[in-house]
Amino acid sequence: MRMKGIEVVTVKDIIMRVRPKETMMLKYSSYNHPGILVYEFLRKIKHYYNERVGVVIIDMLDNLGIIQYQVEACGFDFNSVLNGVKILKVGGSLDVGDVKAKIGLSGAYVIHRGKFNVALEKVLSEFSDREFIVVIHIGLDKFLMLLDERERLVQVHDIINYVTTKTFDIRDIWVINTTLWTQLKPYVPECFEEVMLFIGEMIDSTNVKVLKAIDKELVGKVIHF
Repeated sequence: MRMKGIEVVTVKDIIMRVRPKETMMLKYSSYNHPGILVYEFLRKIKHYYNERVGVVIIDMLDNLGIIQYQVEACGFDFNSVLNGVKILKVGGSLDVGDVKAKIGLSGAYVIHRGKFNVALEKVLSEFSDREFIVVIHIGLDKFLMLLDERERLVQVHDIINYVTTKTFDIRDIWVINTTLWTQLKPYVPECFEEVMLFIGEMIDSTNVKVLKAIDKELVGKVIHF
C-alpha cells in the first residue's frame, strides 16, 4: 500500500515486530488528536495478544482525560479498551479507568522519584504472570515543564537507567507533545530521543511517519492506524 509515493504499513505490522523491552516514542503536535491513535493501539494489541499482555498507563497531570475526551468526541467507547488496563496517576485530580495508585506532586523531585518507583513496581507486579507488559506514558512533557533544568536532566537520566536495565519484558511507549517538547531544550529532547529504539510522528489522526527504528526498512514509511 502506498500514499502519495510513500509506502504504508499497518499497525499490525508494527505491533508484531516490536522487540522485547523495546522503547517507543510517539510525537504529536497540539494540532493533532493522539487519542485516536492510543485508542486504536490499545484495541489492536488486545486483539492480537489477549491475556498474554498486561497494559499499564502512566497518566501525568490528567492527560488521560484529554485522550478520553478526544476518543469519545469521535464516537468511540474509550472504556471498552481500558478494561483490564491498570492506571498509575501522577498529579492531577481526574480519575479515568482503573486507577491503582496516585502520586501527588512533590516540591522535591527526589521524594517524587521514590514514591513513583514504589507505586510502579506494585502496579507492574499485578501482571507478573503475563508474557510481557506494555506501559504507555502520557503527559511526561507537561510534568517536565514543572521541573527546573537540573531536575529535568535527573528525570531523563532516571528514565534512561530504567530503559536500559529492565529485567522483565516491559515495552514502553511515551506519547509526547512536540509543541511542548521543543520548549525543554537544550539537552532533554536530545538525551531522551537518543535512547529510544523507535520514534514515530503523527501526520494526522490515523497516520504516523516512522522517524527512527531498529528495522531500517521502516524508516520513512507511514503506519496507518
